[in-house]
Amino acid sequence: MSMMSQVAAFCREVYKTKLLWTIEFEDESLLQWFEEDGSQVLPFWSSESRVTKVIELLKDFDSGVPTSIELDEFEAEWVLDLVASNIRIGPNWTGENLSGTTFEANEMIRRIYRQGKQTSKNT
Repeated sequence: MSMMSQVAAFCREVYKTKLLWTIEFEDESLLQWFEEDGSQVLPFWSSESRVTKVIELLKDFDSGVPTSIELDEFEAEWVLDLVASNIRIGPNWTGENLSGTTFEANEMIRRIYRQGKQTSKNT
């Protein structure tokens, strides 16, 4: 699956379920990733099963558990802070190196609603 089709799948699934998924650790911190250029990314997945696969694949994260955030809460309480802090979103990252594309949080929200509305029109 190409990166852009992964992003489209992320957007469709999040729009449908109204949930974003990430990895939470015992100290209540969430998985954070740092790119080679030093930029910070919060990976999110569109389903609990996707997060579970990442935890199983990457033993460094086996102390983490899947946790969900409601889309409305993410939009109302997270987006502005993430943008102000220059923290990007990594949708449906995969693989042994946990990689994929990144977006600013406000752009991710726009894509979720745009893709979700397009999908709704086509069904």
